[in-house]
Amino acid sequence: LATALESKLGAIAGEYDLIMIDTPPGDRVIVEAALSISSAVVIPTRMDEASIDGVTRIAERFIAVRDRNPNLRLAGVVLFAIAQRTTRLERDVREALASILEGHAPVFETRVRYLDSAAADARRRGLLIHELEQAGIADKRDRLATLRAAAAITNVNERKAFVAANRDQSLYASKSSGLAEDYEALTRELLVRLSEIESEVAVSA
Repeated sequence: LATALESKLGAIAGEYDLIMIDTPPGDRVIVEAALSISSAVVIPTRMDEASIDGVTRIAERFIAVRDRNPNLRLAGVVLFAIAQRTTRLERDVREALASILEGHAPVFETRVRYLDSAAADARRRGLLIHELEQAGIADKRDRLATLRAAAAITNVNERKAFVAANRDQSLYASKSSGLAEDYEALTRELLVRLSEIESEVAVSA
């Protein structure tokens, strides 16, 4: 699988500055294949104990492929799906992760907030998170148009059916701009970290 990935990505690598591979954490074969051809790995984690234990498992897989890919570096760990008002828990989790990493990589300062409704909208509409903001503006415009059209329907049952049918197509998230900002901040932080890794590799070469 690693050979196939390398062949397919190698054919298009020159067209991109950065290629990111998102893998399911539970599939060892896919994860190790991706690590075998990557230059750096970012480990996302929630703040529950099972997810933090998962960081250790990914680190073990990271070590397992170093013989095949000695240039692989750990870029860091990012906290995601973080609920509001969890300051104390987040502080303790960051300390626990820093202890696990032992200074080999950072826990990114950026944290991605918890917003399941936006995730559902993204999957249902086939949109990226930052595209949902514009979709949300259009969605509000469509809802107003629906209400105006419904007001012209004199039959109560028909009016209710019309509104319900159009509501099924609307977004779940009323606002996703904050989530998009989280991803933008994470992107900036990740690019800085990748630049640091490139410098480290160049010095050691």
